[in-house]
Amino acid sequence: MKRKALSQKEIDFCRYYARLRSPREAAVLAGYPAVTARRRGLALLEDPLIQKQVARFSSSGDPDALRALAAAGLERAAFGDAADAVRLTTMDDETIQREAGKMELFSIAELKRPRGGGLEIKFLDRIKALEALGRLCGPANAAGPDDAGFYTALAESARALARRRDADGPPDMPEDGQAAEDGREAP
Repeated sequence: MKRKALSQKEIDFCRYYARLRSPREAAVLAGYPAVTARRRGLALLEDPLIQKQVARFSSSGDPDALRALAAAGLERAAFGDAADAVRLTTMDDETIQREAGKMELFSIAELKRPRGGGLEIKFLDRIKALEALGRLCGPANAAGPDDAGFYTALAESARALARRRDADGPPDMPEDGQAAEDGREAP
């Protein structure tokens, strides 16, 4: 018998998968056990109902879908777990080939095998990812049409205050121990 609806957990999986493109991570975030998350995520992706829902979440006519996908990648780069990448340093080539598909390796920018042996891992720059995420999702980009005017007005006010301060010169500071003209105590 054909299913007609997805469970809430499956819908959550679709939403996370559409954003992260990682079956394992999406399954864990949706509430599936971590030990079977990769296998469960891959199995879910074979279901036609799941595929349709992922497609809806991925490109539901949302003009911000690409921005959301970029933000998700930057979040993974900035906050992702590097434990599996570190585990690579203790594995031989055969084990790496067998286990790599089960590991979370998003934080790796580059892998090298130096001539002298060992494994060299270059990680994504978390600070740069955070900076890019801030530019992508900062107040100017997160603001809606009504909020954008507020931030513009706030910036203009700050510039006007700075111009007035510069024109008037530095404020008179009371001598130590003397009261200011407005009755406040001197700092």
